Amino acid sequence: MSLSNFFTSTDVTFANFGVKCNSKRDYIISTSPSNEDGQHPIETSDINLINVEEDSKLFFHRPNVGKINSADCVDMDCDAKKKCMVKDLDGTFLEIGSGGAALPQSEWEWNGDPRRGLGDYRIPKTLLTTLDGARIAVDDIAPNKGVIGNKDCEWMDSWTAYKCDQGANYEMLIIESMDSDTETRRLSPVAILGKNIAS
Repeated sequence: MSLSNFFTSTDVTFANFGVKCNSKRDYIISTSPSNEDGQHPIETSDINLINVEEDSKLFFHRPNVGKINSADCVDMDCDAKKKCMVKDLDGTFLEIGSGGAALPQSEWEWNGDPRRGLGDYRIPKTLLTTLDGARIAVDDIAPNKGVIGNKDCEWMDSWTAYKCDQGANYEMLIIESMDSDTETRRLSPVAILGKNIAS
């Protein structure tokens, strides 16, 4: 199955986003606090911003720990809020260079709150083992967690997201078992090891 859709916002003007008289902030783009399943990527271009505060451009919610149960995301955080993505194709929304992306903190709570079910112990043993059976130290093979390239991006605390320039062309990959036993047979976690290659 392919999740091959995305939301496009082109040639749109956004005006007067900020903190309003009720002291609550409004956002141009936000994740849905009630959606823990996959969310389509968002692509923007030719955006005009009028009186928009930087903190009101976007906001990514954190995963709901209450969804870590056998009926929902089993024993780890659901992915929707840690894998969402906004791609600015020409830089007019993020106001950086010729384009970029806003990416969530995918590594949030890695080796942190044990209820979240995330940490080095989740890395499949086959990734941490050489062909002759010797163990590889986690810090030797995967010292950084999260989306590759995040370390070169600017962390935006008010967005709970990274703001990245066009240095990398980010795409979304969703892997999901659609078999009838998807709730009873574990196929996860899936480990993907990436490496930045200098040009």
